Amino acid sequence: MITTQLSKIGDVSARYGISSRTLRYYEEIGLLASSREPNTSKRLYSPEMLTRLELILLLKQLSFSVKDIAEVLLSEDRSTTTRVFGRKLKEVQRELGMMQSLQQLLQRYVDVMQAAGQPQSHAGAESIRLLLDAAQAISLEVAEGNSEDEMNTEMEASNDMEQTVKLADDQVRYLELKPMKVAYYQTTAGQQPEDEAWNVLYAWVKDNELDQSPATRYFGFNSPGEQGEHGYEMWATVPEDAEPSGEVRIKQVEGGLYAVSSLYGLDIPVAWKRLNEWVQSSNYQPGAHQWLEEHFLFNGDMIVNETFQLDLYYPIAVKS
Repeated sequence: MITTQLSKIGDVSARYGISSRTLRYYEEIGLLASSREPNTSKRLYSPEMLTRLELILLLKQLSFSVKDIAEVLLSEDRSTTTRVFGRKLKEVQRELGMMQSLQQLLQRYVDVMQAAGQPQSHAGAESIRLLLDAAQAISLEVAEGNSEDEMNTEMEASNDMEQTVKLADDQVRYLELKPMKVAYYQTTAGQQPEDEAWNVLYAWVKDNELDQSPATRYFGFNSPGEQGEHGYEMWATVPEDAEPSGEVRIKQVEGGLYAVSSLYGLDIPVAWKRLNEWVQSSNYQPGAHQWLEEHFLFNGDMIVNETFQLDLYYPIAVKS
């Protein structure tokens, strides 16, 4: 009899360099499946699931979102895969075009400033004057070098680029958060209070052995101090019997209806602006409950390969 070699979740995590939490998340959304080890309930993965995981990681390397990956893997229609890849190709082509335009613009600034010669003084006022001169020169070049048709074409392309930054309906999902008990820490310390809030809270989570629990979720949001200084508050969901200690407190928070959009390494304020514009044009109005950012961990770290993932939670209510 041929037996199938199953791999434990810890071994899979170490082999592929991803966290156990990420593996559980892939199961929750249907990308992977596992069996259970007798008497321990630990997850076991078949060779077929490891092959599937390798495909997921390959698509991640190609910058596909989890949503795109799910669309590919959960569909039996090859045309779906073609459509998703085609959509990604167009996205990359747009980004390349924008980067090439930026490269050309920066090169023209360098050329104009170099043509002006090197001043004896590098004072700030002189640098500003050179930049303004360069901007004026480049504007004149564009005005003289483009015909009316070319200008119209550029304006259309600019409008197309403007459209691409807007969220599509399928990039936003609705979610109702239930009331939950959380451990929390708020601070205005340092240049990056987000980091300080996270470090204090996550140390508490680990001390209380909640970091390995698949039920633990992490949320944060801007929380200014009494004098209006920049601050941040971090939450970690906790069981009902959790008790506060040190600087970390416990509280019950309300849930509510949210419009949720995923962020993968983009500028957070820009992502919030896009989501706000989407809500303003939707059939909903902003809700009164707390705006939230849900943080996802990878081997205990929020940043992997200099990028990160957040889910932005915009509170909404049905328009009255």
